[in-house]
Amino acid sequence: MALKRVLIVIGSLRSGGTERQASLTANALCEQGIDVTVLVFDNTQGAAYELHPRVKLVAASGGVSGVCLTLVRLVRAQRNVDVVMSYLDLANALCALVSTRSSRLVWNLRSSSVSPGLINRMAFNLSRWQSRRRVADIVLANAHSVLNFYAAQGFDLGRGEVLPNAIDTNVFKPDPTAGDRLREHLGVQKGVPLVGFFARYQPEKRHDLILQAVSRWCADIHLVMIGRGVDTGNNELCSQISKVGLVDRVHLLGEQKDMGFYHAAVDLQVCASDFEGLPNVLLEAMASGVPCVGTDVGGISELLMDCGVLVPPDQPDSLGQAIHNLLTDSDRVMDLVMHAHTRIKQRYTKDQVTGQLVFRLSCLTK
Repeated sequence: MALKRVLIVIGSLRSGGTERQASLTANALCEQGIDVTVLVFDNTQGAAYELHPRVKLVAASGGVSGVCLTLVRLVRAQRNVDVVMSYLDLANALCALVSTRSSRLVWNLRSSSVSPGLINRMAFNLSRWQSRRRVADIVLANAHSVLNFYAAQGFDLGRGEVLPNAIDTNVFKPDPTAGDRLREHLGVQKGVPLVGFFARYQPEKRHDLILQAVSRWCADIHLVMIGRGVDTGNNELCSQISKVGLVDRVHLLGEQKDMGFYHAAVDLQVCASDFEGLPNVLLEAMASGVPCVGTDVGGISELLMDCGVLVPPDQPDSLGQAIHNLLTDSDRVMDLVMHAHTRIKQRYTKDQVTGQLVFRLSCLTK
């Protein structure tokens, strides 16, 4: 039986790495002629990423609190589809709970730890219990470290496999004019280095760490911050910036849609997280011809290898020194960018990853 209909289930399509990947996957499958429906538990904030016109978007309820209505609509949505693909612990657990076995179930794991919060911990525990029922036909993780973390936490992963995140290289690509255009927009003098830190405001992303690192080691750079909650309305973040004396050198731009432009515009991209799966921000920077510095957590070491600089987590001096050293070593930057370009082309393009996914899903439906 040919693969014809796929249901993608996720908490929401607000900005975030998993949400971007789910949207990209939905669009790519649709472009392959597959009928795709995306079911979200909470659509009160709308979608941050554009879906293909032929992708059907369904809201399971007015919020995650409407559990009974969510389950009913989830059962209905699973009818007459070949494959259900769920993303993150809550969606994985609920899809396993209501699985009818008339369709194949594919879980997607995306992190090497559990985000803070009672709901996140409950979803994690529920999905661990459901994993032992072996309902999922395949468990996909975006990095080996993610599979290892879940296995160590007592999950029965069955057919656990790694399928990395994908990048649309038509969107994320080098743009030699982007840097000067962004400097002009920000009122930054030409030639002043711009360091990017693109992450929604959550504790594990460590905005405080990058601020400490820049204040101690990088006197001549401007820091560009983008992401949900990263704006002048965030009093906590603004207080941190003021405390380290960077008010004139940090630009809080909030959520932005044209991320291809912003990635190409900075001179270096930083990921300072305490834990990660396989961060899109580094993939996008690599595809844009921008060198990267990342903490050695989750799948970052698998990704960067000879393509970027790894530093220990929670060490601002190591992070700041790495940023400073890289910005003053043009030969190393050229070498890292060259290796990153090759790595992206070899493994992470949208066509390559989608092709692997379609093959695996098609094998399930035979």
